[in-house]
Amino acid sequence: MVNLTERLWLVRGMVDAGQYFAINRARQYGKTTLLKALASFLSEDYVVAGIDFQKMSYANFESEQLRSMVAGLRYRLVHNYDGINWTIIVEVIFDDMEPFVQDIQ
Repeated sequence: MVNLTERLWLVRGMVDAGQYFAINRARQYGKTTLLKALASFLSEDYVVAGIDFQKMSYANFESEQLRSMVAGLRYRLVHNYDGINWTIIVEVIFDDMEPFVQDIQ
């Protein structure tokens, strides 16, 4: 297994400084491994929230409007790093996500 210590401390420095970062590489490059290690690495000092859109199916959503909202959020997160209003993302994660998940279950 690859030693991620240097990368984790590099990202930790960005998080501590209030900076944002993006991890974008091809398939099988270790993105998920890094994110899981980072979540563990940061969890003593930060609240770590993760969102996995891969497990969501359109069948989970009752309305076209809800499907559209989730698809739009995913698109912004995946494709538009510089245009993201992170304050809104944080509000969605901490204020809206739990009732949303309960609604679609």
